[in-house]
Amino acid sequence: MKVALLDSGIGGWSFLTKIEEKYPLHTYLYYADQKNSPYGNKKFSELEAIAHEWISLFKEQEIDLLILACNTLTASFKETFQRHLDVPVYGTTDGLLENSFIDEKLVLLATVSTVKSGWYNKIFPNINLSSVGSTWLAATIEKKYSLTEIELEMLKQEVENIAGNDWTSMILGCTHYPLVKNQLELIWPNKRFIDPAETVVEKLSDHLTYPDVNNNIIMYTTGDSKLLEEQVRSFFNEKKQKKISSAKIRQTEGGLIR
Repeated sequence: MKVALLDSGIGGWSFLTKIEEKYPLHTYLYYADQKNSPYGNKKFSELEAIAHEWISLFKEQEIDLLILACNTLTASFKETFQRHLDVPVYGTTDGLLENSFIDEKLVLLATVSTVKSGWYNKIFPNINLSSVGSTWLAATIEKKYSLTEIELEMLKQEVENIAGNDWTSMILGCTHYPLVKNQLELIWPNKRFIDPAETVVEKLSDHLTYPDVNNNIIMYTTGDSKLLEEQVRSFFNEKKQKKISSAKIRQTEGGLIR
């Protein structure tokens, strides 16, 4: 099967790595909209235009499944993608169950757009949830996959100013954030961090049971293809790199062209 994943940048690699590890014998088409990254600080009207450009592109492509590996797109446009496309569409919150957190005090760490959408409050109406929308975290991780000590302290203060320090678990509500989960565990050593990718992986078993003959990963970017290639080399091991190829997506007046 051909499985497409869409994110504003490399954050969706936190989804891609887990999904491809469990279901390796498929073709994965990863779309990084790095020209428009980050999505999390954009106005709704901008995001809506971007979403419809991607819908138009996916209508032209032969894909069997689409994963919105982006919380911002999931929160505001998952239903729009599903309504316009004839393939199953999964979002970042598929598989998260409210009763799993019913006795917990949760923190949602997400982008500003995701917090403003109120999406997590809709799917967890009965949970004690404190939402923290960061304007800078996703873009920082996109550049270097890690945070400095100063940035970690700034994030700690940002979260605790809103949520305090008596919370039990944190939902990593942006696909970039699991890429620095090990650093978050250092500043909050006794907390639980919830990576939505882990629940989505299980949900995909209905579609990815039967292996394909092809087993490769193709990376597409609307940004600098050389930068994406450098990011691939620094993020993936040599064995994985042999399965990955990359290409450029052009943005024209008529829409996106692969």
